[in-house]
Amino acid sequence: MKDTYTIGQAVEGEVHKIEAFGLMIKLDDAIHGLAHISEVSDKQISDEELRAKFPIGSTHKFEIINIEPSEHRLGLKVFGVKGKTEKKDAPAAEKTEETAPETTESEA
Repeated sequence: MKDTYTIGQAVEGEVHKIEAFGLMIKLDDAIHGLAHISEVSDKQISDEELRAKFPIGSTHKFEIINIEPSEHRLGLKVFGVKGKTEKKDAPAAEKTEETAPETTESEA
């Protein structure tokens, strides 16, 4: 698995199964990955929306976010979605905005 796929790689995969926790994605005959529910949309998504947007058999573009060969796991996120892996940086960005000096009407 590690020889074929790398973290950050864009791949196409077919929705193989839909679970409450996310999508099981078939990358090839031997490799299936999980796109956790937090990695399929930048906003909370209902089960109905998940099933409508990602019907079984449909193909989508994903990004590989982790590979655990010893556990036979491959983590995916929908390509272009920030997902939980990038949201950790959000508070730092908000903090810099909060510390930015404010301009008053007399300065404008």
